[in-house]
Amino acid sequence: MCNWEDAAEFILAGASAVQVGTMLFADAGAPKRIARGLTKWAAKQGVSDVSQLTGGVILP
Repeated sequence: MCNWEDAAEFILAGASAVQVGTMLFADAGAPKRIARGLTKWAAKQGVSDVSQLTGGVILP
């Protein structure tokens, strides 16, 4: 995973946690940026917590 958008996709697919550990080798600031991005995204979706979006994709 490289950014908050990647994390959001996993969350919408049902993940309750996402792995960012390996990204620390390339960019130590990535986890903070991902967390900030997810927080802003959740607010735009009208929820106060990212966990409220877990499994948010409904397939036909």
